[in-house]
Amino acid sequence: MAHFADKSSGWKDAKKRTQILEKWAPEFSEQDALELHEWSKTFVGYLRASTDHRGVAKHPLTDGAIRNIPAYIRAAIRYAHQAGRLETDQTARMVIPGVNNERHHYPQRRGMLEIARACGDREVRAAIRIAFTRACAAARSCPPR
Repeated sequence: MAHFADKSSGWKDAKKRTQILEKWAPEFSEQDALELHEWSKTFVGYLRASTDHRGVAKHPLTDGAIRNIPAYIRAAIRYAHQAGRLETDQTARMVIPGVNNERHHYPQRRGMLEIARACGDREVRAAIRIAFTRACAAARSCPPR
């Protein structure tokens, strides 16, 4: 990919990106850049599936992990379009799952106190209490005492 050859020297995660794209290359190497919508739906479905193409069990990926793979492919296609190697950029039609990072468990004062009590060092206990109080104040969601 020209995108990697030209840009990867400036990426902190170039090795990881290369490994990810090499792992999934058989899934997209023969893909036409003009039919990305249907392909991306199929590809994301495959990544979420619990079996591979041969019917062998595999671990389905989370949406956070899935999101990175098409995003790397999209970046390479956009680069090819900007470099003049593709006439049209169809990446806007790609299906890339959203990620819900919303926290469902909120720390409570009782839990903080249990952690602080379990710590033997007085200064560390104080640091735990201060950090919890400041985090609550910053979020404006301090639980009642």
